Parts: sequence; C-alpha cells; structure tokens
Amino acid sequence: MPMLLGLLALTASTIIYCVSTSPRLLLLARASQGASAVVIWVVGMALLIDTMGAADSGAAIGWTSVAFSGGSTLGPFAGGAIYDVAGHYAVFGLAFGILGIDLALRCVMVEHKDAETLLARVNEASYGTIGDSALPAKVAPSANKPDGTSTHSPSESTDPVLTKAPPAPVADSSSDSNLSHLPPAIRLLLNHRILTALWGVLSLSLIVCALETVLPLYTQRLFTWSPTLSGANFAVFLFPILLDPLVGRFAASRTLRALFATTGFVLGSLAFITLTVVTAPTTVCKAIVWAMLIVLGLGICLASTPPMLDMSAVVEAEEERCPGIYGPGKGVATSYALYNVASALGSLTGPALAGGVMQRLGWVGVCVSLASLSAFSAVLMALFCGGWVGEKWSIGLHNRESEDCSEDIDR
Repeated sequence: MPMLLGLLALTASTIIYCVSTSPRLLLLARASQGASAVVIWVVGMALLIDTMGAADSGAAIGWTSVAFSGGSTLGPFAGGAIYDVAGHYAVFGLAFGILGIDLALRCVMVEHKDAETLLARVNEASYGTIGDSALPAKVAPSANKPDGTSTHSPSESTDPVLTKAPPAPVADSSSDSNLSHLPPAIRLLLNHRILTALWGVLSLSLIVCALETVLPLYTQRLFTWSPTLSGANFAVFLFPILLDPLVGRFAASRTLRALFATTGFVLGSLAFITLTVVTAPTTVCKAIVWAMLIVLGLGICLASTPPMLDMSAVVEAEEERCPGIYGPGKGVATSYALYNVASALGSLTGPALAGGVMQRLGWVGVCVSLASLSAFSAVLMALFCGGWVGEKWSIGLHNRESEDCSEDIDR
C-alpha cells in the first residue's frame, strides 16, 4: 500500500507539471514529487532488504544505484530530444507511459511475507493430498532434531545472519534498557557507524549536486560549449557506476566496505585537485575534465554502496542482539529514512555552497573545497565504516591466526 500511495503522489505531481502555468503550481508539483520520492525510496529499500536479506543485498543495492543513475542521466536527454521533435505534451506522454508500467509492476509484486504465506499454504495443500499421517509433526520453535539441526520453519527467517545461534548475553544490558524508550531514529543516530554512513551519504550528495551546479556554467564560459554539450559531460558518470553491483557483491566484508568507501573518497579528492589546473580553453584542459569526471564516477561508485550496506548490517546486528528493539520492520525502514534525509540535505546545501564559493573564490576555490571535503570523508570512512579501525584489524588478525592454527592441525 505505501508503494501505491507513493505512485499516486508521483502521478499527481506529473499531472500538475503538465498543466501548470504558475510558479505556485510548480512548487506544489515539486512538493508532491518529493513526498513520493521519500515514500518510494524508503519503502522500496526496506522491501529489498526484507526480500534479499542483508547478507545478499549488496549486489541488489548496486543494481538500484545503476538504475537510479541511469534514469537521472538518460531522462534529460530523452526529454530534450522528444521536446525538440514533438513538443511539450509528448514529453509528459512518455512520463505517463512509464508511470503505467510502474503501476503494473507494483500490482503484480508479491511481498516477502505474503510469498511465505502462499508457500506455506501450498505446502499444506500438497501434504494434505498424501494424508494427515504424512504431515510433519509440529514441534516447538525452540526444539531441535536428534541430529542437532534446527526445526524452525522457513517462514521464520531465511537470512543466514539471523539463523545463527542466539548471541550470548551482553554485559551492557543496562545501557540497552536505558535506551529502549528512545525512538528508533534516535537510537540509530547514537551509533557511530550509522553517523559515519550518513555523513558519507551527505558528502556524496553534496559533491555531486555542487558539481552539477558549477561545472556546466564554468565549461560553457571557458570552452564556449553549448548547454547540451556541457550537460552531456555528466554522461561519463554512468560508465563507472555500472560497476556498482560488483562493488556491492564484494562489500559484504566490514573491512572491504571501509576499503571501498575510503578509496572512493580518495579518488574524488585527487580528481578535484587535478581539476584545479583547468583554467584555459585548451584541448589538454578538455581532456582533463573528461578524464577526471570518469575518475569521479569511479569514486562515487566505490563510495556509494558501502554506507548503505553498513547501515543494514548495524540494524540487523542490533535486532539480532536485542530482538524487537526497533519494532517489526521499523529498523530498516528508519535507517533508510535517515539515509534519504542525509541525501536531501546534501542536495540542498551542495548547490548553495558551490555557488557561494564560486562567486568569492572562483573555480579553484570550489575544487579545493570539494577536495578537502572528500579527504575528510575518506578519513572518517577509514576509521569508522564497518566499525572502529582497530576492531576491524583485530578481527582480521584473529581470523588469520585461526586459519594458521587450523592448517597446523591438518598437518
């Protein structure tokens, strides 16, 4: 239902955009579009994690980033081409067609919990054809088979992380009880890994929106490019971002998440430092712009998925340690709501900050500022993404020692 409500809000905003003739109606359409984006993004990501499980969601989140980036890149080109050929209403015809496809897909979509219920009914029906005597005996959820395996039903949890043995009681249960009365959002914000992930999201959103604000205008003035050619520069972002599913697949490890995120922000910092030399209308400067945009796209690809995965890992670990701590389904939904807030803050502050710095310090000042932000974010990712850096190294050292001991035993 929330997904359908988001689709209705998006349809309403598109209709208002199509027929609006005043700034007030355009603001109303934009507000409706923003509300629909919040609902669709938060609920959609929560459904993805619920369906795939946190352990297998890396590649799926990567494909989500590819789809989002592809739509953001191809949308302006498709709209501009249709507008030049067929006019204003033809552009919205394409938009309504996409909304119709979206509606059809959402109507046939089956949520994970509903699919489990249907599968359970099918299994019961199939058992019933054999006879009641063939039905498996019902056992208590905590009971185990003689061979030591669990007898939990598949509908309880198919996530390998959640099917582990119950964790041992922790020593800081008093602190958990003191925080149990807090809202889920506040509890999440008290976690340093969540704060680090949100900072990474905000930084990426701010960097991209700031660059989208100043780069087209600067290249138009410096290279006398047309608006279309200046905007087309951002198409090179799409090629490195195609690697997002691969990054998500390999970012399941806490150490690799920190490595990918740190490398992405380091690449961004180096790219912005290199862009400071673009001050003359020469072929070399044009080549530097295109090359550094590719490097920035690769950096964004490496740094965008790990924060999302780390937020999911934190929520799942907390719910495994203290079941029901956030309420049913609220942990993942709240984490991605905070993700959306951080992204929106970056989108709001990025253009304003970039415009102000551009007026006072020029192009070099903008590049140095964004390079400094990227470098600071890289340090935070190295220290806190996936957990405190000392804890990650100690875990890695313990794993290597365990492997060495097992090899010695085998010998």
